[in-house]
Amino acid sequence: MAIKRKPTSIMPCYKPFEHTLINKGIKKQTLRDELGISGATFSKMKRNESLNIDTIGLIYEYLECESIEEIVRFVPIEPEESPSK
Repeated sequence: MAIKRKPTSIMPCYKPFEHTLINKGIKKQTLRDELGISGATFSKMKRNESLNIDTIGLIYEYLECESIEEIVRFVPIEPEESPSK
């Protein structure tokens, strides 16, 4: 069985997606209705969790993006602060 690995120093950030929707005047509900994207996917995006590349590709294609950075970019993972004792 393959071990699932995740990046340890970077994570996805979907803020560009929010800006792209605003700039193009498209609502998330439109993507849900026309592409069948689930609410769970938007929840993952809000929490900056990983998405399937096909889902990103579907959104990219629908929004007629010129760069994937209009949807997602990778940012450094901030080290967690040590709890004070």
